[in-house]
Amino acid sequence: MAVFGKTALELYKEIAMCPPEVFPPYNDELVRLVQKEIQEHKALLDAAFMAADEKVQKSEQAGTFGSVPASNRKIDSFPEDVSTIVVHHSSILRNKRLLLAYSQMRLDRIKALRWQGRSLPEDVKSSMSTAELQFFKGYDRLLTRYMRPGEGIGQDLTVDLIPPKDPEIQVRALKDYGEMVASNGTIHFQKNAVFFMSQEDAEPLIRHRILERMDMADLH
Repeated sequence: MAVFGKTALELYKEIAMCPPEVFPPYNDELVRLVQKEIQEHKALLDAAFMAADEKVQKSEQAGTFGSVPASNRKIDSFPEDVSTIVVHHSSILRNKRLLLAYSQMRLDRIKALRWQGRSLPEDVKSSMSTAELQFFKGYDRLLTRYMRPGEGIGQDLTVDLIPPKDPEIQVRALKDYGEMVASNGTIHFQKNAVFFMSQEDAEPLIRHRILERMDMADLH
């Protein structure tokens, strides 16, 4: 605890300075060190309060306060103790804020991953803590239930995160994939075949590298 808040700042930087597309491993060791530092500050804070309170009581017994009313006989009379209390209290708050920011930024990325697809890549899954995996499963259940026909709104909100200019997009099949009944009819997926289909139908297949989206420039 030589430099107050240094460990918590390092923890925060791990996620804050990491590119959005990267999900760094949960740093359980640094989290525990920050929690330990908070506990140490709490112990020192309690000790500082007790020491200051003893000084107030001794001053009252010795008559040091003189004619000062009892209501004004406070710890403020001992600035060195007040400084110690403020330092440790501020350190606790700073560590808590950085620890919460670290957790919240990771949860924001986990929620973004669900909007990109229901399946977590293995490298991302192995980088999550047990609590984060449970959070993803719970968030997945809530979002799926909300979008489900009958029980929810009956629309997949994860498809058009950016509103399309056209409801249909042009795609190319990257592999032979058989037939699929889409919203505009039955489509036969033959490698390198180019066709139009709704973005809602195409998006899951694009994510799984069965199709690729084409721009008009690809036709020339």
